[in-house]
Amino acid sequence: MPGPFEIRASGVSPTVTGCTFSGNSGELYGGGMDNSSSSPTVTNCILWANGLNAIVGGMPVVSNTDVQGGFPGTGNIDTDPLFVDAVAGNFRLSPGSLCIDSGANNANATTTDLEGYPRFVDDPATPDCPEDVNCDARLIPSQPAA
Repeated sequence: MPGPFEIRASGVSPTVTGCTFSGNSGELYGGGMDNSSSSPTVTNCILWANGLNAIVGGMPVVSNTDVQGGFPGTGNIDTDPLFVDAVAGNFRLSPGSLCIDSGANNANATTTDLEGYPRFVDDPATPDCPEDVNCDARLIPSQPAA
């Protein structure tokens, strides 16, 4: 979700799975998620380059997610996701991204990414699960770079 955007959850507890938040900003607090009196569940997401703090407030449960600046939770990482071309809106993962094969398989029932390519494509060079962390999967040789 590029641009000036943030999720502001107050008094609700949304489930956010397989989403990428990048290039966002918030007026007062976090540029990615500003949680007030809420406990969202965040799984298999990327929160990167979002201004101030990626996630603030509330009591979010975050797992298998790449959060710039880090965030406590099972399987979370803090590393450049290596988007193909974030400036041009291409948030696919480049080869070598640590987000490849680092997601929780049981968190996402969707079998294709936003462009219809398979989400569950195992990377034999990465000894993990076959789920990628983000909504646009990753660039594989048979896909156009868009």
